[in-house]
Amino acid sequence: MNKSLCRFLFISMLIITICLCCACARVNPPVADPHNADDYNHRGSVYAFNDQHDLAIADFSKAIELNPQNIKFYCSRGLSYDLKGQYDLAIADYNKAIELNPKDQFAYTGKAISYEKSGRKSEAIQTYIFILQYVPHVGDELIKQKIKDLGGTI
Repeated sequence: MNKSLCRFLFISMLIITICLCCACARVNPPVADPHNADDYNHRGSVYAFNDQHDLAIADFSKAIELNPQNIKFYCSRGLSYDLKGQYDLAIADYNKAIELNPKDQFAYTGKAISYEKSGRKSEAIQTYIFILQYVPHVGDELIKQKIKDLGGTI
């Protein structure tokens, strides 16, 4: 069998496996261990992937209750709030994540996007500028373009 065909078959099998795993997750989200914050976060992520944001928020909230120092739980819940259009709640979660880790790019980016989606352009621009100046990040050009698209200057 030639190398190209082997590569094609491997990639095809990988894609099929991923699709089957996602299909199973859609039907049967994993059961969370009642004492394991990461299990709640994982199940919340499955719910969020399936646009079941109320269930996702409940699991992310339980993960936060069990481990209130983990910023990814706040960011995950913030993203679900954002996707439901509850921007103030999303921004509050991103602010808590930033309080726990002032250099977390995902929290700042999520916050800026929530500001933007809620129509608070000046706050979005300020947050994007702050990211460029103070937060370790990648994608400077994308952030600069966002600032320009919102009517800001760099």
